[in-house]
Amino acid sequence: MYGQNHCERTIHDDSFWDYTIDDLILYDFESQIKYILNHTGQEKIAYIGQSQGAAQVFGGVCVHPHLTKHIGCIIAISPAIILKNPNNLLIQALMKIPPNWWGKREFLGLVSIGQRIIPKWFVGQCGIRVSNIIK
Repeated sequence: MYGQNHCERTIHDDSFWDYTIDDLILYDFESQIKYILNHTGQEKIAYIGQSQGAAQVFGGVCVHPHLTKHIGCIIAISPAIILKNPNNLLIQALMKIPPNWWGKREFLGLVSIGQRIIPKWFVGQCGIRVSNIIK
């Protein structure tokens, strides 16, 4: 789940981005799972997280173990990590690129672009297929 809506702030306000992964794990994770369960009527969901979402589910099931009974499977794609001394020359070169080039708040705005070009029906079909697997 991802959104750029807020009651008081816009994405251009620094305070909109003033949160940590701990906040996502402590407060958002449980709310997101309950929201999905309530709106789908399902007893279990498939959790698919990429990067920050993958890190969030690992922390979330540790902090909220009571929710594990509602998660049929976890698909973690590229969990967010920190590299200290990579041996790969390509990775070393990429790490030398100034951080603001990658995007100050969003990773190159790819999420916004993806939301515009990927049809909602396609995302829905992917979710239906995954849910059929975990039944």
